[in-house]
Amino acid sequence: MKKFASIVFGLLLATTAFSQKYYQSMYEPADNDKTAQTEMKQSKEVDIHPINPALEKQQESQDKISESTDVYTKIDGSKVTSIYHVVVGSFQSKINAENLCSTLKNVGKNSFVAQNQQGMFRVFYYSTNAESEVRQALTEARTQYPDAWMLKLK
Repeated sequence: MKKFASIVFGLLLATTAFSQKYYQSMYEPADNDKTAQTEMKQSKEVDIHPINPALEKQQESQDKISESTDVYTKIDGSKVTSIYHVVVGSFQSKINAENLCSTLKNVGKNSFVAQNQQGMFRVFYYSTNAESEVRQALTEARTQYPDAWMLKLK
């Protein structure tokens, strides 16, 4: 009985060792792959940033000034008179627009809510008559509001 057990045990060991070598060889790269890997290691590492044209176009379109002939009326009833604006929100609900506006006022911004002729409530982050100033304000606004945009009223 001991002989039989030792023979079975020996066969198990032999098949296990054979199968390990077989599977290990399956996962080892071929010789030509090894040379390719060493060539890749020897080459200089280059920092490559993929260019995504869609993102570039999106950024360009976000930096363009949207022009509008709409007449905007502030909540207090006065007309919006400045030409260039940074808008951080557009809402159908007056309450939502006022909540965002009050958040901005709490951090010291001179923001206001105005309604256009279609009934949309826009939250104006910054208003001026100088295009360069509105571009600087847009950069600042996008740190907190990435969807902010520039609006030019005609």
